[in-house]
Amino acid sequence: MQMRPLLGCHLPKQKELWGNRVFDWGTVCYTGLRVQGRRKEGMGMRIDRQMRIGILGGSFNPIHRAHLEMGRSAAEAFGLERVLMMPAFLSPFKTDPGFAYASAEDRAEMVKLAISGDPLFSYCGIELERGGVSFTVDSVRTLQTQFPDAALFFIVGMDSLLGVHLWKEADELLRLCEFITLARPGVELPTWQELYLPEAVAKRLLSNVIRGKFLDVSSSEIRSRIENGEPIDSLVPSAVSQYIKAHGLYRRS
Repeated sequence: MQMRPLLGCHLPKQKELWGNRVFDWGTVCYTGLRVQGRRKEGMGMRIDRQMRIGILGGSFNPIHRAHLEMGRSAAEAFGLERVLMMPAFLSPFKTDPGFAYASAEDRAEMVKLAISGDPLFSYCGIELERGGVSFTVDSVRTLQTQFPDAALFFIVGMDSLLGVHLWKEADELLRLCEFITLARPGVELPTWQELYLPEAVAKRLLSNVIRGKFLDVSSSEIRSRIENGEPIDSLVPSAVSQYIKAHGLYRRS
């Protein structure tokens, strides 16, 4: 079967009415704390504007409702205007040949179906296009070239935060972007020493932790349910459930 192209990250074109003039923001490119060369003008007003972009990565094998809840919660708490959903080609922590990945094309399609019609989310296919093991620091560097003046925020769960010190070029990654960590109510926060990072860096990470009542579900649980013939409709968007059924994904061979 021939794979359809997996497009990289992009933000859809938007037009905004300001006073009596319409401004085309196009494919916005932002990082840092100030917009470079992007201003609204009209009715005697001139406002510098920043765009804050969230990045939510993962195998998305399959994507589920908790992933979307994480993106929305991070966006609300940190004022993110867009969240890029970035499926990994091969997670550094899931390189076991026996791990049951759906194909890159299937996972990309499920992500696109899950976020269709929601203006907060955009699909980002750079890791699937690149192939090989997907290291976050490489992807963030690529995103900085695509959005050269943007403030980038990488969204993770508490389990991931505890292991960030083991990630490739962790110190460089933490310099390139801010981390937002989501924790369930009642989960005890680690001490800064338990992050095994320099004190100032660790305390900054812990200051960016937000709590929420997130759906308690994992992709592995969903795959297990499918193998056992159990329903998954409450755990994934309906379009994703239909896609899984139509393509026979995650069933026992």
